[in-house]
Amino acid sequence: MKKEINYFNEALLLATRICNWEEKTDSDLPINYQKYELSKEQIDLEHQDLISFYNNIRREGRSVLNEFSEIEIFFKNYRNEKTPEILYFLTYSRLQKTIKNYSTSELLSVIKSEFIKNMQSLGYELSPEFHLHEIDNLKLFNEQQRYLIYKLLHNINHTFDQLYQFILSMEQVIKNQEYLILSRLDEVYSEMGTEKLISEELESTIDSLSKNHTIVDVEYTLFIQFPQLFGLSLFLEGELTKGFCYFGLVPSLLKGQPKSVEEKKEDMIQKLSLISDPTRFNIILMLSKKSMYGREISEELSISTGTISHHLSHLLKENLIQSEMKGKRIYYRVNQSEINQIGSFLLQLGGEKYE
Repeated sequence: MKKEINYFNEALLLATRICNWEEKTDSDLPINYQKYELSKEQIDLEHQDLISFYNNIRREGRSVLNEFSEIEIFFKNYRNEKTPEILYFLTYSRLQKTIKNYSTSELLSVIKSEFIKNMQSLGYELSPEFHLHEIDNLKLFNEQQRYLIYKLLHNINHTFDQLYQFILSMEQVIKNQEYLILSRLDEVYSEMGTEKLISEELESTIDSLSKNHTIVDVEYTLFIQFPQLFGLSLFLEGELTKGFCYFGLVPSLLKGQPKSVEEKKEDMIQKLSLISDPTRFNIILMLSKKSMYGREISEELSISTGTISHHLSHLLKENLIQSEMKGKRIYYRVNQSEINQIGSFLLQLGGEKYE
């Protein structure tokens, strides 16, 4: 998996987002807030860096869009007319890291060839000359979109040049704010290897595609703004079919959480039962103040080291505490993340609903 930001793809994703969603949703994470019995504020509290990143890039992106008013049509999804975004195919293509790696003529050539492939897959025939009557036959697009496609592919009134500059500006928006999420990227790359990201659903998708395509390799890339856990496309390199799999950063970080009360119930029964024991509860209280080793805890509670060791093993098993070797001693400390989840669960029971 590439440990880098693909600014080109991110710029396209950002453009699609701000052209199809209202400004009031700029702080939304790609999750269904209404599904969970927590307020948006409670869910967002643990992800302030991501919220700030989204807010900032979307606000700056809207400012850029105001300078390129015609460009919005390329990314607009006319839901009522059920017409797709013009550049949908490009957003999930195997692009180089930045638009700067393409000259304007190179990129226009890429867009033309990919556009032809995309239209052919949908049953439309196009020649490399993109005659007006051919474009006019693309009835899946509305009349305004078809006119702009023709202008783009022939660079009439510098339409393609404007698109190039727009994407370049959007890339810069991402770069201006990436410092807010770089630590999260490092977290994903260091703790979540490819094998952890590949779900049964993804394996099933790859297996299904393999029945009709000989997939010789799958390239994995992480996208900051991709709203799903994963997506997969295929491309030809010579005679070989390769896969291009992209993962969403936020769905990866949120995978398995937040959860509804019902989903958390069994896990919470186990954890709350465990700390209902007075000795284990006292151990949690002590370790919440400082890390300690076994004999210290034993002496503090006037309980044998064997009994303390037994209680510690149970707390470790449920991940309520963590251990660390220092010299010849094993020190224990509270796992704050797990304790916070218990607190969130109790808040849910207390009626802190989504509003």
